[in-house]
Amino acid sequence: MAFLETHFQALDNKGFESIPDFFTPEECDRMLWQIDRYGKKIWRDHKNQKVYAIRQLLKELPELQWILQHQKLKQLLESAFGGSCFLTKSLFFDKPIGSNWFVSYHQDLSISINDRFEIPGFRHWTKKNQHWGVTPSSEILEKTLTVRIHLKDTDSSNGALRLLVGSHQHGILRKEDLNLPIESCTQIAKEGDILLMRPLCFHASHKSINSRRRPIIHLEFHNIDLPYPLKWEEKILI
Repeated sequence: MAFLETHFQALDNKGFESIPDFFTPEECDRMLWQIDRYGKKIWRDHKNQKVYAIRQLLKELPELQWILQHQKLKQLLESAFGGSCFLTKSLFFDKPIGSNWFVSYHQDLSISINDRFEIPGFRHWTKKNQHWGVTPSSEILEKTLTVRIHLKDTDSSNGALRLLVGSHQHGILRKEDLNLPIESCTQIAKEGDILLMRPLCFHASHKSINSRRRPIIHLEFHNIDLPYPLKWEEKILI
């Protein structure tokens, strides 16, 4: 547990922290194989429109839910939350040639909700593919833990994440309002590494400049239910 506490202290200070060799190469291959198999089916069903991002990943691919029972991940989450918690969002991103984009510095502000209800403190409602998203209070986002699983090696040449150190400590704000001398960090990762991140930490990524993929599984966790009648749409108990 002392090993994890060191990582959590760095997470609190910087807004992010990397843990190397968290998943084995065989486990990463298994995840990517399941995702690619799903992607090929969608490709056929949607007239050769390749899939480079998947929302509600663990709902779309329930066979991937074995990740949530991974012993090391369960131990990490129990230590992070001091007890039980649950998944609130799952995404898949890739960045191959042909679907390659630049993402400017931003915070992850939207959470997935079951339906729209006007509740104080919840604003900026969006609806994508019949799914509701909303920006909650900063208190909810401050207690959210993001875990990003790197399924391939990632560096500055294939779109590694760039993060602003300590930028999570100033609440919800626009990048131009962050008037502080803040250090940026490029998060180089090996296959199987994970990145712990707070959603309010500003992050960005450049376009890939080579043909190497950058597949990432993005998971968000929490341990507090939302005010009634709001519910986490993707909630899966750990």
